[in-house]
Amino acid sequence: MEVIPDEPVSRVLCRYKINMFSKIKIMSCVDFSRKKKTDCCISLQEMSFLWSLTAIALVFVLGEIFRIILRRILPTKQLHFARELISSFELSSVIFEIIVLGKFYNFWVGILCSFLLLTFKNMLFILDGALANPCGLFEDIYFKPKKVTILSVTTKIMLQVVGAMLAYPFVRKMWQSSNSELHSRHLQNGISPTLEISVVAGCAIEAVATFLTTMSDFLTRGNLIKYNPIIRSSFCVLLCNSLASTTGLWMNPALATAHTFFAVYSNSSIDLSEHLFVYWLGPIIGTFGAYEMNSRFIDKKDSKVCQRKSMAKKIKKSSQFFDNKKRNEVLASVTCSGVYQNEGLKQRTLNKRFSERA
Repeated sequence: MEVIPDEPVSRVLCRYKINMFSKIKIMSCVDFSRKKKTDCCISLQEMSFLWSLTAIALVFVLGEIFRIILRRILPTKQLHFARELISSFELSSVIFEIIVLGKFYNFWVGILCSFLLLTFKNMLFILDGALANPCGLFEDIYFKPKKVTILSVTTKIMLQVVGAMLAYPFVRKMWQSSNSELHSRHLQNGISPTLEISVVAGCAIEAVATFLTTMSDFLTRGNLIKYNPIIRSSFCVLLCNSLASTTGLWMNPALATAHTFFAVYSNSSIDLSEHLFVYWLGPIIGTFGAYEMNSRFIDKKDSKVCQRKSMAKKIKKSSQFFDNKKRNEVLASVTCSGVYQNEGLKQRTLNKRFSERA
């Protein structure tokens, strides 16, 4: 549909395009008085970028709506399962959008969006504090085996995978209903597999990358706890940018499974078992390797420091106990004499006798 403005028709003729979302696209403006085209058009890529930001915001809004509904329906003990399902759906949907932005719009915009997403996630500003990563659930199994059950962890992992796989049909439906050039190109190309190397090498890369990112978390939980979210996000984005051409460097089995499943759906020649082997076994090995390293070296150092601090506190408390005991003895002797009626004189004498006995 074309809309021609009433004034000034004699000087400027602007052609607009209105799509189903009521977005106005300025196609061209021609200045007839100067006999040349005026550069006042908004590029299709910029409109697609704005549409992506709108879609990301819509995903988070829908996630919050579902959380509010489920809080009223489900009992409190079951809410943590719903959180993993919804948060995995949100995270997977946003990552699919970021892939489009980084691939077809601007590489550095994709890097920035990835960094902000991970930082907000690590700072618990989004996803309702859920992990949305099966590797994160293994920490409780390793360090707190008595407080968790295998059944609850397995259920959460299954819900994470389901939430991640529900994201692509939802996002694809939004792409098809939009008039975005970037998303149309992405739909035409389809989802391509990210495993570009051998299975063994890919598994090793995923394991090492997961190990390093997990260790960066453990190493910054002490004095650097304030900067932990930023350090972890920066390190993760740096690794992903450096090794993305090998396996895609997912480090999240649930998200990798969703991406691989729809890549196999688009291209039947892909071996699903090899991808699942790389994206599940590699991160799990790296995660437990980091847990073992932390428990053997980092936790021991922290326990020694805490032991030294506790011993220092005990020595200080014992010295204070004996000082108070001496002071009480002097106070008792002074009080029993009954010769000091003036409190000031009594306190000065008390201090003097206490110093002499010390």
